[in-house]
Amino acid sequence: MNPITVKKLGYTSILTLNLIFLFLIVFSIPFMESNGKYLMGIILIPLLIILGYIVVDRYHFILRKNDDLKKKRKQNKNESYQKTHLKKDKHKQKKNNGLILKLDEKYYIFSKKSIIILLIGSPLLFYFFYIFFHTETNNWLEEIATKQTVFILNVIFDIKSQVLFSPEEEIPWMILILQKNNIFYITRACTAVHAYSIFGAIIILIPHSQNQATREDIIWRKTKALTISIIAIYILNILRLILLIYLDYIEIPLEPIHMALNYLSGIVGALIFMILLYKWTPEFYVSIYYMYRLIIQKINLKALFKNN
Repeated sequence: MNPITVKKLGYTSILTLNLIFLFLIVFSIPFMESNGKYLMGIILIPLLIILGYIVVDRYHFILRKNDDLKKKRKQNKNESYQKTHLKKDKHKQKKNNGLILKLDEKYYIFSKKSIIILLIGSPLLFYFFYIFFHTETNNWLEEIATKQTVFILNVIFDIKSQVLFSPEEEIPWMILILQKNNIFYITRACTAVHAYSIFGAIIILIPHSQNQATREDIIWRKTKALTISIIAIYILNILRLILLIYLDYIEIPLEPIHMALNYLSGIVGALIFMILLYKWTPEFYVSIYYMYRLIIQKINLKALFKNN
């Protein structure tokens, strides 16, 4: 099958899944019990609409590549652009002390401003996300995690667990294991919002290369990295909850298992994130090295002036 056709089918599938997920969110909101259930729609529906727009925009981009020959010409044109038009970016080179980095046949030029935004803006954006998702009205996060965990426990392990919801309690969402009469409280920390906040803050503020050919598809690559990161962390977190409850059910001590699973899920999540960054947004690693090179360049210049 033509590679372009395969890509078109892939984008069509992504768009279809996006629309199905959008329908499921709208359909499920009336059946939810959290007082912040409508906030879930206010947050997720616009994000899914933006995702749909990005997918459609990418789909139209692929449609312009009618066959493999045009695709190859486009790649050659990009390569030629990177090699010949870098000379025309002299004003950018001067602004960045003439520093240009190359990785996998792509050229990277960053402004100092974009790197400063990454270094300072990422912690601030993370803090904003973290505070926002820890507001009381976002308790729909615990509801989703609780109900999906209970569903999987009952279907796969037949544990006979049950969801408990007590709005007047400080921690309203709980999982009751009927045979053991154990109750697990699901807090906001159990939903991995800290991981979503970190990943979102970094990916959103990753600098864009000033080289046109390199930054051509940066929005699409950022979208893929962010979407796959969120899905991976969500699945990893649900698996962590399931394993924790099941291991306690078979009478393995809870405290060491809880700590071990937290560390394990954190390490696996970080590795997944680092791999996704390298695959789709290498600008993150290149920009860090770019900053290092700029610092070394400044130090060498100062040393040279002192010697003279």
